[in-house]
Amino acid sequence: MKTFILSVFALFLLLSVNVLCDVDNDSWLKTNFPDKEVIQIFGKEASEQTALSLDNEIYIKKSIGSNKYEWLKKELFSENEIINALSYNYIGTDKGLFLIYQAGYSIERVDVVGDMNILDIFESKGGYGTTFLQSPEGLFTFTASELIECALPGTDQEITAMAFSNNRTMSLTTSGELFVSNDNCQTWTKAIENPEGHLFTAIKWDNNNNHFIVGSDKGLFYLTDKLQEVQDYDGGRVNCIIVLEYIFVCENQSKKNKPLFTPFPLEDVAAIGTEENGVYSITNQNEIKQKNDSLGDLNITAFSYDIMGGYLYAGTKEHGIYRTQKVYAGSVEELDLAPYALKIFPNPAKSHASISFHNPEYAEISIAVYDLF
Repeated sequence: MKTFILSVFALFLLLSVNVLCDVDNDSWLKTNFPDKEVIQIFGKEASEQTALSLDNEIYIKKSIGSNKYEWLKKELFSENEIINALSYNYIGTDKGLFLIYQAGYSIERVDVVGDMNILDIFESKGGYGTTFLQSPEGLFTFTASELIECALPGTDQEITAMAFSNNRTMSLTTSGELFVSNDNCQTWTKAIENPEGHLFTAIKWDNNNNHFIVGSDKGLFYLTDKLQEVQDYDGGRVNCIIVLEYIFVCENQSKKNKPLFTPFPLEDVAAIGTEENGVYSITNQNEIKQKNDSLGDLNITAFSYDIMGGYLYAGTKEHGIYRTQKVYAGSVEELDLAPYALKIFPNPAKSHASISFHNPEYAEISIAVYDLF
């Protein structure tokens, strides 16, 4: 199987298709990542995984052969910037925001943000939508020419996590409360009353089931208009949640000369990282399964999903990064119905974009690029 990559400039191509992914395999392999606490992991392919450790160091996966990779510490800056945050497309430092591309080997300062101290970064639609920045000065978003201030929830509380549905934005604050915004973070209201005194710790939007998945110090919940406890969950405090999605599959058909992108529903929809009980998963039947074979009761701090190979990565508090030992059913390589998988990154494009796709055999390839604006 070959992969072709085309770099283009100033494109705004919007593709977002969710798919249920199977995490039935629960056997984990420890990677060569150092035994450090992992704060964040991002990336959609094995060669694009980037991780931030508690001591503010960036590590990038580098290919060392056919389907073999190792984690290498990457010195990205020469002026002693302190790295505070990582996302799909950006690195946040105490001296500004930087676009990261070419699998983490190139960075570019986002000039409109200036030297703002970036404490955290929240990107909607898996890195394909709006980007929000948390700083000591407040919450901001930005365009190519303008930095836009947003409101903070509650009594100007710092946001620790955000989740985005089609028309709502949910945020978690330092006090462990849930707030909702219906106007792109210009105003906030408290999402729910919390008589049980939960300290909410993690939140993700599950587009497959049209509800938020919410974790707390006491359990796991679904949230639509009200909070509903997931009764079969017994994993304790939730640290992180990942909804498994973003596989783009193109069928050998066309409609009005445009390709058809089709999701293929499989078994599981999300993985849950806990403080003391490793990893759980949620099936598309809302069943809870523990996924800890060879992982044990490690403290899970972060997740990332390799959409092309089908591997799930789990960051831990003191033992580096683990990944599943074999490809999950549902990876691009195992989809017999459609051998092509299109990926555009970043999307929308900033100063550049890369278009990658898989072709099962040698053939002449035609690529058409359209400026939608």
